[in-house]
Amino acid sequence: MRMAGGIITTECLDVLANHSTSAQLDILWRALCADRYSRGERAPEVYQSAMIRLMGSSSSCYQDSRASSIDIEELLETALPEHVKSFLEVARDVVWNRRTFQGNKNYNAQPIVGLIPRCAKAGDAVCIIYGCSVPVVLREQRGENDHHYWQLIGEAYVHGHMDGEGISEMSPAMLESATVEFEIR
Repeated sequence: MRMAGGIITTECLDVLANHSTSAQLDILWRALCADRYSRGERAPEVYQSAMIRLMGSSSSCYQDSRASSIDIEELLETALPEHVKSFLEVARDVVWNRRTFQGNKNYNAQPIVGLIPRCAKAGDAVCIIYGCSVPVVLREQRGENDHHYWQLIGEAYVHGHMDGEGISEMSPAMLESATVEFEIR
């Protein structure tokens, strides 16, 4: 689901928070700000209370039956506590014209969720590439003489797979079997 113009739709909220009930709110607020603060540091925990306030709930879990779209620009024009405004400003910059996604890891059945570029399509691969600071979206291409290569679509936020988390949870054997050399054009 695409978040055009900084509007986080109900459908986008549902994609980010439709599994693992105990962690839904954590996944939701961290994804919307890419788990970063305005200076690029890891997001402060106070952003969780900002998300609770935005959802209109004092509950610690996301309630999809109460969810509505979040128009960031409209909310920024209202009187809000500083931590909520800070969260919204970071979220606006992160989600602007991005899509939410849900998928499966190749090496286990656990679902992954996050944000991808707006031009990403079904069938694109979300990859962790050695040397890249964030996961990326790649699209398989066939060139002349059936030459196989990958096109870089853009950066991604994958909850639980930033800052080396995706690789650190893999055993050495899993890491070796998942390592692939390829050409990017």
